[in-house]
Amino acid sequence: MTAKPRAAPDPDRFWAELSRKIREHQKVLVGIAVLAAVLVIGVILYATLHRSKVREQWADLITVTTLGRIRPQQEESILEDLARRGDSDLRAHAFLNLAVLRASTRDYEGALRALDRLEEVGSDSPLLFLPSPDSRYSLVQLVRHRIEAEKGWEERNRVIEPRPETGRLALVETSRGAFWVGFLPDLAPEHVKRFVELAKAGAYNGTRVYSVTPTQILFGGAATRDEDPFNDLEDPEDLATIQAEPARFKVRPARGSLSMVALGFEENPYRISIVVGESGAFDIEKRQTVFARVLTDRGPGMKPLDEIRKVTTYAASKDPAIREDDRYRRLANHPVKPPVIERISIWSDGKLEEGHTWDTSAVKPPPDPAKGGSAPQDR
Repeated sequence: MTAKPRAAPDPDRFWAELSRKIREHQKVLVGIAVLAAVLVIGVILYATLHRSKVREQWADLITVTTLGRIRPQQEESILEDLARRGDSDLRAHAFLNLAVLRASTRDYEGALRALDRLEEVGSDSPLLFLPSPDSRYSLVQLVRHRIEAEKGWEERNRVIEPRPETGRLALVETSRGAFWVGFLPDLAPEHVKRFVELAKAGAYNGTRVYSVTPTQILFGGAATRDEDPFNDLEDPEDLATIQAEPARFKVRPARGSLSMVALGFEENPYRISIVVGESGAFDIEKRQTVFARVLTDRGPGMKPLDEIRKVTTYAASKDPAIREDDRYRRLANHPVKPPVIERISIWSDGKLEEGHTWDTSAVKPPPDPAKGGSAPQDR
């Protein structure tokens, strides 16, 4: 039996039938198209908003960890908030910075808890796989080892609050007033010796305050004596540095503490940092050796330093010529009109010590209000 041949399809009939079905279901098809468009737009908006939110969260993290303009308590609150939201990578970075911050305030148990949470929530974060500088551990493991080591060290070594000696003092005269400094020779003998030598040699005389923040004031360095602020951080290549002493680890840098500016694991004896705000202590703790403290019960105490803290810096200036010039952005903490360290002299038992190599005839100790004198006015 012969098979009946299949009729050839009629294209015109096919398209006519398709057009009829489309007309019959036009409303349904339009609804599906609109729904698909809404879904696509929704996905695009969600992705855009999510990326914007993630960028804001990372910006918050960077602001907290790099600018150093807020108190540690505020930093901790912001980091805790970031650690509760965002993707696993953001939360992992927040927990790591939270651990470092808590360790800097000696909350070692809290720091270790933050590292535990990091490993729980950030298991797929690249942060957990970053190697330490020596490649022996991961970066997170290295941070944990160091926190555990510091916790153990402090359990074995008591941190003390020493009283500076009052027999031998330094008189620091500035363009904003003078103040007295007492030394810690038992804990930082080499730092005290070097500072006294440089003061008697006039190394600090005529230098300028080159950095002012709400927490610290920095002065010194021969390059600060000229009018060019851009060379204020320059030092000679053969600069003689000084190594850490017990005071770096046993003395907390409270308000009024003097230390030499850190250069990695060494310190620059020609540049001096003075803590003037609460959180400044956390910026330098265990990085710089506290060797002296401002005497708050002699002369005007911290008043001249608090006056210096009020000076206008480039970042705070309202002058458009300063704020709009890109080259000045590097001078954010530099005073527009830097206060001058006029002289630093060394005294013993109320008398100027011998050995100064510069003319000390202009030295003028400030009146002591405790002895009936009046505090000096700003000069």
